This record gives sequence, C-alpha cells and structure tokens, in this order.
Amino acid sequence: MAQCWATQWGADTVMDLSTGRNIHATRGWILRHPSVPISKEAFMETATVTLEGGRQTVRLPRSVHLPSTVFVRQAGDAVVLEPARPKTWPAGFFGSIHVTDPVFERPEQGQLPPFNDL
Repeated sequence: MAQCWATQWGADTVMDLSTGRNIHATRGWILRHPSVPISKEAFMETATVTLEGGRQTVRLPRSVHLPSTVFVRQAGDAVVLEPARPKTWPAGFFGSIHVTDPVFERPEQGQLPPFNDL
C-alpha cells in the first residue's frame, strides 16, 4: 500500500486536490493505492477560461451540467454559479388561495383618530 505525506503524519482520511498535467492518471493511481479512505467529494476538475471579445467564457468539464441560466457571484477568490430560479409563481398557486379563508380576516382596527385636511 502506498503512503503519502498526510498518512505519514497521522491522517486517517485524505482528499485529493491534485491539479496539473496527467490529472486523470494521478487520480487513478491515488484511488488504486489508498492507505486510508479517500474523500472523492473534493475531486476538483478544471475548466478552461477563454477571452472572446472582451468577455470571458468558461468551458466546463463534461461531468458538470448546469441549466441554461445561472446566477454568478464572487465569494473571495471563488466564482460561484447557481441555477437561476424561475421568477414566476408555481402553476395553480393563486388559484389555491381563497380570501374567504378565516386566515385572511382582518381584525377590528377601532376608530380612526380625527385629522385635519391639508
């Protein structure tokens, strides 16, 4: 079984954060020769960023699938892409609301105080 620096210093689980050339071969070797459990959630893939007419385009790996519209925000050095949620109410939402429901009854507000016309 192969040893890595982390396990030599007492780690009981390791994450692979490898980058660079031959990434698939490197990760394959790590997964075939573990001395402790390997966390696969941390396996990062790289994307290619290109400049086209003053805009940057990101080409994602095939394993990443996003909807056609996403929100983009920056969190420190990270760029986060999140699916854009529709800005419409679900079908039948308003039909399910009934103003005759006691929940919508307005409590007695009392008398209005006197006021002067401006």
